[in-house]
Amino acid sequence: VYALDLLGFGWTDKPVQDYDASVWRDQVVDFVHDVVLDGGRRRRDVAIAGNSLGGYTALFASTDERLADVLRGTVLLNGAGQFRDPDATPAEEEAERPNPIIESVSAAIQRFVIACSFVYTKQPMRIAQILKNVYPVTADNVDRELVSSIHTPALDPDAPEVFFRVITRKGRGEQPLVDDLLRELKTPLLLAWGREDPWIRPAAADKIEMLHAEFHGDNGGSDGPSWLQRVDIDAGHCPHDENPVAVNKAILDFAEKVFDVTSV
Repeated sequence: VYALDLLGFGWTDKPVQDYDASVWRDQVVDFVHDVVLDGGRRRRDVAIAGNSLGGYTALFASTDERLADVLRGTVLLNGAGQFRDPDATPAEEEAERPNPIIESVSAAIQRFVIACSFVYTKQPMRIAQILKNVYPVTADNVDRELVSSIHTPALDPDAPEVFFRVITRKGRGEQPLVDDLLRELKTPLLLAWGREDPWIRPAAADKIEMLHAEFHGDNGGSDGPSWLQRVDIDAGHCPHDENPVAVNKAILDFAEKVFDVTSV
């Protein structure tokens, strides 16, 4: 098992560059090729799991043809991502960009507001307060080590600028919708969803289930190249940390189905 921080997050470097979903997709694809598969010299079956934005990245990477030969499954832990608005008209989807002068002024104001919020939210007490909100079942898991793992990377001198660029990434090119990624998915999918998540509610998992059935058939989680299994977890936004026993069981049960256990 490998765990990696997405570029610009956690303990990674904080390069000042434009951030969009393709940056993290390519990071995951390259990591699988260079590290997991040892530059293509090792043959291994792979499953990709991710939480929140990492879940969206896992889904995006799972549709990449560069992993088609080795990918056997995808796991979303309260995965983020935008769905297509069923009521949007083509004109709304192709809305014109604002006047460059207005856009620059708006960006300056937005940068100031986000910078102020970053200074506020990176304070240890505020971090703990936010975490307890998204760990509603087991708030005791919000300990000093967890707070420090968020606070310390935020002290990087480039962290505020990276934070701004990540927050405003919607303006950095079109991002694939969850609908389109699910349509392209060719591997089994596990939803391990914290049902008490105040940020990404179970309704998002319901939507994923509905779209998956629409694109791949209502197969009951048994047939087809991309079947779906859902396990609701008694946890909030980070089920793998708040309720690791339940999440580990769900992932291991899923792994037994998607991997050839005789070759592991």
